[in-house]
Amino acid sequence: MKLLPTVLGGVLTIIQASTAMASAEEELYAGNGNLRCVMYLTGQHPNVPSKELVSHITHVELAFMNSDTFNKDVAEWPLFTTVEKVRTQFRPGTKVMVAIGGWSDTKGFDTAARTAESREKWAKNVADMVKATGADGIDMDWEYPGGNGEDYKNITNEEKKWEIDAYPLLLEEVRRQLPKGKLISAATPGLERDMIAFGAHSPDRARS
Repeated sequence: MKLLPTVLGGVLTIIQASTAMASAEEELYAGNGNLRCVMYLTGQHPNVPSKELVSHITHVELAFMNSDTFNKDVAEWPLFTTVEKVRTQFRPGTKVMVAIGGWSDTKGFDTAARTAESREKWAKNVADMVKATGADGIDMDWEYPGGNGEDYKNITNEEKKWEIDAYPLLLEEVRRQLPKGKLISAATPGLERDMIAFGAHSPDRARS
């Protein structure tokens, strides 16, 4: 009998945890609160399950648009699908965004981030793309500013050190050029060793 309070306490803890998880899940599936469930929809795997199976998705990232596209004077917006079509495949209110970059696609970001003029040109083209496609925003998929990307064997991190300061400047210019209300998300590293541009001594990202 002396074990009963301990057992009951354990059961109560489990019930509380389960209830909290259930509430969070319900909130996520309802699309409420601050919870976000982001899905990458790629050209390699363009098929979308039934709406019932994706009802919890809050944001869809169409992946990918090449980063160098936006460095050109006359830019086109090649996507494997359309924003309008994707909207019909998810619940109303789901945000549909365009992911720019991806693993091994760093050259366009490198070119864009180098000068104030190149940042302005790149950001303006990004804004034009968002307007033309009707997207709700963009995902900055630069892997990774500062180094440790797919090209790490050919380009040293020292050669990419300047990107640490240039990255938030590019984000800031994109924010300035995008229409009001449009979103910016970013793919960031999952390993501490790759968070060169996201560490404690890196420039503040919040203002971007």
